[in-house]
Amino acid sequence: MFFLKIHFRLLREDFVGPLRDGIQQYLSGVEGKNFNVRVYENVRSYGPRLCSRSGIVYDLCLDATMASKISWANSRRLIFGNLLVLTFDAFQSCAFVTVEDRSKIEKDFIITVN
Repeated sequence: MFFLKIHFRLLREDFVGPLRDGIQQYLSGVEGKNFNVRVYENVRSYGPRLCSRSGIVYDLCLDATMASKISWANSRRLIFGNLLVLTFDAFQSCAFVTVEDRSKIEKDFIITVN
């Protein structure tokens, strides 16, 4: 039991550590590349909708000026299953979602999350 507890804590830190460090770097305003996280600002939500496969999902529209610079056909960004952290108040509160669909990202810059 002791071994499992230590193993779980190490795995959790391997997962949460880079996320925590990336958010701290973003909030501190330090210039330079943040290798732990990718930040997408000015993202709009089109609200919830019901999906027959996944239940309630949300469509998020990325900022077109930033998203148009990325070659989405060759990119592994925002692929199915990626974890996203959404916030509107500088991480005073946040929501964790996963990417469900990105088939509309090249044309409309829209991803679907749940």
